Amino acid sequence: EQTFKEKQSKAQAEFRKRVAGQKKDSPRYKSAEKILREQLTKAQFEYRKQVSEQQRKRQAEAEAKRKKELEQARKRRNEQRLSSMREEVSASLSRIPRLESRMQGIKAKRKKLGEGIRLVSSKAEGEKFRGISQRLDRLSLELESKGKELAGLTKDLITAKSSSSGGSATPAGLEKMEERALGVKRTMGRVDLELDKAEAHYKSSTQLLFFCVGELVRGGANFSPKEKTSIRALSAPAASPK
Repeated sequence: EQTFKEKQSKAQAEFRKRVAGQKKDSPRYKSAEKILREQLTKAQFEYRKQVSEQQRKRQAEAEAKRKKELEQARKRRNEQRLSSMREEVSASLSRIPRLESRMQGIKAKRKKLGEGIRLVSSKAEGEKFRGISQRLDRLSLELESKGKELAGLTKDLITAKSSSSGGSATPAGLEKMEERALGVKRTMGRVDLELDKAEAHYKSSTQLLFFCVGELVRGGANFSPKEKTSIRALSAPAASPK
């Protein structure tokens, strides 16, 4: 395709041929001038149109490049966000073995506490120890109720472990992963808090049991050395019955 300068040069060369030997005021010369003006105007118009099209093309390419870079940056941010949330989920789930260990420890202590309550309840016979017997019955029922709560926490941990940790970098996938990361984190925090409460309850229940043992001993009840040892094992020696 000819450039503007090439078209200009060609039109001027044709003009010179047409006016060769012609006077400037001759009809042929004037006609050649008119043709030259038309050719130059057309060439200039086409040149400007070409320049404008090239400019639009460059702008479109620049815009497409900018959009592509923005999209790539967005994808990188989403991938980084997804990776970060996956790490959050993994960090939360890594707490499960410790929580399960605490839970097993509490279950074992509660089992011994239940045995201790039954042992002490067997000593609280008769009208004399009715109040102590009622306290021990309430303590036993409370311990059973707390055991059911612990079973619920176990289910929560199982659910947290079994739920999918995949996710995708799409908006919907990120939203789902964010909900999962927050849900798992909340579950771990709630289970941790409930285990703190369970340990505190075990401690207060043990102290109440020791109080009941003391009341029974002062009321004349007898405990064998073996029974005393099993009760002392529920807590520190300083808190155990004499």
